[in-house]
Amino acid sequence: MYQAMLDAFEAAGFDVPSEHRTGFLDNLQGLQKAKLGRFAEGHVWRTDLFVAGEGDLLESAVRRAVDAKIDSVVVKMMTAEDIVLLKLLAGRRKDLADIDDILLVCGELDRGYLTHWAARLGVAESLSEFLP
Repeated sequence: MYQAMLDAFEAAGFDVPSEHRTGFLDNLQGLQKAKLGRFAEGHVWRTDLFVAGEGDLLESAVRRAVDAKIDSVVVKMMTAEDIVLLKLLAGRRKDLADIDDILLVCGELDRGYLTHWAARLGVAESLSEFLP
C-alpha cells in the first residue's frame, strides 16, 4: 500500500526521493514520514507524508480528520489541534510561528485533547506558552 501511495503522488507530479522508494522514512520524535516535493507555479512545494502507527497521535489525527472542499474536491484534512501538536513536536521557529497563526484563525481549540496529547508527547510546557 505504501508503494502504491508513492506511485499516486508521483503520478500527480510530486518528486519522490529514491530513499523513500526503498523504504527509508525520516523520523520526527518517533513519527515516521516521507518528504515529498512538487514544482508548480514557479515554486517548490514541500510536504511531509506521515505514516500512522497504532495508538499514536497520527492514528488519532486520521480518526479526527474533517472534510474540506478544495475547488470541487472533498478531501480529509487534519484538525487544527493535530496540526498544532505536530508543530510543537517539530519545534522549529517557523512551526511555532505557525501555531500563533493557527490560533488566530481558528480561535478556540479542544484544550482537553491538546493537553492530553501534549503530555503524552512531552510538549506540555511548550503548549502552555500558547494556551494561557
